[in-house]
Amino acid sequence: MHFQTRNMPFWMFLWDSVSLFSLRLLRLQQPLRLADAVSAGGMMIYRGCGMLELSPDSDFTMSNRTSVLLSLCLVLWTAACSAAANSNEASRTARCNGYEQPYLVSLPNASSAEKDQPLPAIVLLHGAGDKPSNMIAAWRHFAAKHKIILLAPDLPRDPKFEDAAPQVFRCVVEDAKQQVRIDPARVYLFGNSMGGYLAYDGAMFESEYFAAIAVHAMRIAPDYEWIVTRAHRKTPIAIYIGDHDQFFSQDSVRKTRDLLRKAGFPVHYVELENHDHNYYARADEINADAWKFLKENRLAQ
Repeated sequence: MHFQTRNMPFWMFLWDSVSLFSLRLLRLQQPLRLADAVSAGGMMIYRGCGMLELSPDSDFTMSNRTSVLLSLCLVLWTAACSAAANSNEASRTARCNGYEQPYLVSLPNASSAEKDQPLPAIVLLHGAGDKPSNMIAAWRHFAAKHKIILLAPDLPRDPKFEDAAPQVFRCVVEDAKQQVRIDPARVYLFGNSMGGYLAYDGAMFESEYFAAIAVHAMRIAPDYEWIVTRAHRKTPIAIYIGDHDQFFSQDSVRKTRDLLRKAGFPVHYVELENHDHNYYARADEINADAWKFLKENRLAQ
């Protein structure tokens, strides 16, 4: 089958990071008005230009046409699912000690009977160069199923932010409490890479506020090990590291594990085979295990 390039709007579909297709939508001069990037059930959709179109001499059979129509139906269905999922998501700004911290909040659908019940919350901390919406997308369906509120601050790549970060994360939760019922005994941190570094800070400097934390692909740096002495409470900590992480060796993360255990912190430590620094490649697996650990830990009331 021969393809030629046309400068037309198109949509690319990525299903579980395996199959990639693109198609022109009904010869429209503009793409359907879907979000630039939406997801549902493992499918990612991206808009762009430079459409690959079948040339007149291609063997475009009825079966091909049927596939295209089915794909188009899937696009529309996915967009509808995404719109429904995003209806419970909003952007807010928390103000804390001179900081104005933007963040996303994602709420699970709740029945009328459940709306009066306080729910657990996870503050999702993204890595350097990432953004909060990706963290929300990675957790959205799992959180909806398990009735978890997601809060995802937009983290600056500024070393000065680290000192303020634990208090800022607390302010984000307090700001969200103005709109939703959060169980104060079940507030957690989940951090990936740079976000994991900040999650360790939260575990130490706000140990009586966050019930437990989970960290993917991050250690405590040797010159920062003193922070374990600052915790008033031994915050339970889950740590995930791949055996092919490009930035942090398993040995360096094992040292963090041993440091924490020696200081009396409960540690759930998982080494992931055939895994590198890419959290999103194994997000479903990591999230499920992390939640199993987190939900078993609550603050005493």
